[in-house]
Amino acid sequence: RSQIANTERNMLWIDAYNANPISMKAAIESFAALNNTNKIAILGDMFELGAYAFDEHNAIIKLAATLKLDKIYFVGANFIQHKLNYPEFNFIISTNEMLELLKVNPINNSVILLKGSRGMALEKLIPEL
Repeated sequence: RSQIANTERNMLWIDAYNANPISMKAAIESFAALNNTNKIAILGDMFELGAYAFDEHNAIIKLAATLKLDKIYFVGANFIQHKLNYPEFNFIISTNEMLELLKVNPINNSVILLKGSRGMALEKLIPEL
């Protein structure tokens, strides 16, 4: 269900249909291993994790911190709970807020991973990328 798409400004790795801890880990590790420069990850919340949500989102942030990515945006209420512990990252409350940020601060000449649960609707960001 993931796809690669080129826009006028960027190459996108789009995997916005489903996300769980295993698929999120695999996606960001694969993405980080790319031999490209200007790698940016936009990671949306993983839904349906119940009592494990807090710890699993924290584990993804910790993993991302170890990878060679130029910039990471964590989008959603589950990720934003960890904002104070990771000041080096960008935490955005919602996809709509991320969309507004991209309108003001466009991303160019980058390879971008979009990964999150379906309910995050990260595909809304594509027109601004």
